[in-house]
Amino acid sequence: MPNRPPLHAPPWAATVRQVAARERNQRRLPSNERGYDWAWRKFRIGYLSAHPLCMDCAEQGITRPATEPHHILKVADHPDLRMVERNLRALCHDCHAIRTGKGE
Repeated sequence: MPNRPPLHAPPWAATVRQVAARERNQRRLPSNERGYDWAWRKFRIGYLSAHPLCMDCAEQGITRPATEPHHILKVADHPDLRMVERNLRALCHDCHAIRTGKGE
């Protein structure tokens, strides 16, 4: 039995979290102005083909495909390391979300 009755909100009602995320994204610069331009997209494809497995999962003995390169030092703080392989880790989406959520 559930602990509390379900909350019934109309399907069009946005939650506070959704509204905050929408406002945050509206203030954000476009991706190409943050350093993720055509040259980055081309570099990204080459990096992921050279590093096809998630590095965090591999450390735990799990084999998952890498889908996202993660910058160890943030592009906003170190734009010169944007396309330097030693500043990247190949991660799956879940591992990348965990690291990004921690502010790494």
